[in-house]
Amino acid sequence: MQSQILFVLKVMALSALGSAAIKYGGPYIPAIANKSLTTSDLDAIALMAITLPVGIFGLFLWWNK
Repeated sequence: MQSQILFVLKVMALSALGSAAIKYGGPYIPAIANKSLTTSDLDAIALMAITLPVGIFGLFLWWNK
């Protein structure tokens, strides 16, 4: 049980790091430093960087239940 909690916390921490990298480092990363992306677009991409891994992990835990 404790290892599952640690794994969930690890997934959430990595997702938050990815989100912060997209939000604050986005203008400096050539792949996403597109001038046509607005701040709201970058915010949506950063939110998906958190939501998708955590949601997929929750679905995986539900299937294994």
